[in-house]
Amino acid sequence: GVAWTSLDQKQSVVQYGLTADLGSEQQGALRVFTPETHYDYYNATSAWVGTLHTAKMTDLLPGLTYHYRVGDGADLWSEVFTFKNINPAAESMTYAIIGDMDFADASDATVASLQRHRDAGEIAAVIHSGDISYADGYEPHFDAFFNKLQPIASKVPYMASPGNHEFWFNFTSFKNRFYMPGVIDEGGSGDSMYYSWNMPHVHFVSLNSETPVDTANFNKEQIAWLAKDMKLVDRQVRPWVVSHFHRPMYCNDRDDTCVRQANVLKTEAERIFYENEVNAVITGHVHAYERTFPVYKEEKLSDNYEHMLEPYGGPVHLMQGSSGNREGNKGSYPPADERPAWSAEALTQVGYALMTVSKDALDWQFFESSVTGPDALLDHITLTR
Repeated sequence: GVAWTSLDQKQSVVQYGLTADLGSEQQGALRVFTPETHYDYYNATSAWVGTLHTAKMTDLLPGLTYHYRVGDGADLWSEVFTFKNINPAAESMTYAIIGDMDFADASDATVASLQRHRDAGEIAAVIHSGDISYADGYEPHFDAFFNKLQPIASKVPYMASPGNHEFWFNFTSFKNRFYMPGVIDEGGSGDSMYYSWNMPHVHFVSLNSETPVDTANFNKEQIAWLAKDMKLVDRQVRPWVVSHFHRPMYCNDRDDTCVRQANVLKTEAERIFYENEVNAVITGHVHAYERTFPVYKEEKLSDNYEHMLEPYGGPVHLMQGSSGNREGNKGSYPPADERPAWSAEALTQVGYALMTVSKDALDWQFFESSVTGPDALLDHITLTR
């Protein structure tokens, strides 16, 4: 799926093929936003009027590089981009993990780091676990964010979960700007708010931890869907299950986010994660990095990350909300002996993670972002079967 924005193009067309000559063409959909057609999306502050486009590329062959462009089908076209289609037989895939990243200069180092990894062909997808652009309903800032991310998001899947900075106008920007599974095809919420997606060796579940009034919640419909989705995973084909969403279930500040709101999410979903042997839970919201030991109901289950499936050792929570935004990262953490027993590492540098998944291992690295590189490795674990 491909999504783009224009001022007033009247058609949504994607052309694509195995060479720069393209060849295949698909007609997509568009949504025009004006004060008259969609009041929720238009506000006096941004006065944003524009057209959001989506289109599908179908019948793609695995593992091959495709060329594509988008436009109005006649005179107005983007440049030609390329992407390498996913190969289901790949021995491993690497994912860039970011969270709480804005459109302005606070994210420059992280974007530069991701660009280097993308240009080197090292990442298969980006996972952004909420708080995307910090537009807060001001649509020109969303445009600025996507212009900044275009060199990356035009080449690899950009998989997003909603955060609290997307709740404006009942998540209208998120629902209409992101073209996620369940919208491209069937399943999930049907509006990009929650969905699942499969990659080699891993089943991902993207959830919505938010409400339109900026509180933590997995609603009953989502929890029912989650329970059914988990039962459909063939662990012989995809031995790893990873969930990503915005608000953390585990973080060690004794504040509303890490106590009351975290407890709400744990009450609603932690048992489902444990009973279905979810291996890793990726979140953000707190502008820092924190990794847990395998944990369930506030109890550390193990001191290591071996044998995550046979026998199952409990989920590891990976809070990565440190990728750079105007609010800055949190202050220092207390020493390890003053944190809960389940808290394995806690850092405050602006950074990103790389997660590499193969049949027998899930390798996780957290790096400090830099504009020019090389990026400092700050934390590293490997989950093994």
